[in-house]
Amino acid sequence: MENNEEKMMESFSSDYEKSMAFVELVRAVSVSLKASKTQEDYEAFLKENEIKDDTVLEKLHETMVSESMFGGKSILFHGVSLFRHQYGVPIFQEFNLTDQVQLDNISRDVDLVQEELNEFKEAFENKNHIKMIDAIGDLRVVLMQLCISCGLTPDALNLIDFEVSTSNSSKMFRDIDKALDASNEYKAQGVETHIEEPIKGCYVLKRSSDNKVLKNKEDFFEPDFDYLSQIVNFK
Repeated sequence: MENNEEKMMESFSSDYEKSMAFVELVRAVSVSLKASKTQEDYEAFLKENEIKDDTVLEKLHETMVSESMFGGKSILFHGVSLFRHQYGVPIFQEFNLTDQVQLDNISRDVDLVQEELNEFKEAFENKNHIKMIDAIGDLRVVLMQLCISCGLTPDALNLIDFEVSTSNSSKMFRDIDKALDASNEYKAQGVETHIEEPIKGCYVLKRSSDNKVLKNKEDFFEPDFDYLSQIVNFK
């Protein structure tokens, strides 16, 4: 088991270094674009760094944003996994709710998520941009900590993201009459709503008190996590 973890961490470390080198390249090109006063300056930068494609920034940005993946593992997953390895925190490879060590790790991470959420709330109430950003960064890290404590891999997280996103998309109405019927149904229950059309032909029903998107009960479907058992070792 120890050898497997060592090999896994060697792979993480190698991919993480590549990931961060990639990020540094994106930053360097971004800085060059901002600093360049002429097209010649920018072309000189590309030549100096042996970057042949003058659309490199756009392509790097697309890769970082749309994929954010290196060997199937996200940069954040790499970073948090390395942190756990370096500080002796277990990296779980199964989701075992009978393992007290794993349960203790999950419990700790839940507390950390709440702590960081409280810090964000305080920063928000004080209108402090920097502390809000700091809290968001910490929240993303502790949420990834929680994912790893639950034995979720990057592939599992991608599937979870996909399922939740497609489920959320199914809340939309394609028929205005159905949206109006749903609005009347909520009104009968004492819930005031309004309908928006952010995209032509696509209608969103929102609760007026807080703008929460309400479900299209006829077409809405819950996320399907059943097939996660194929890539997550549940126990």
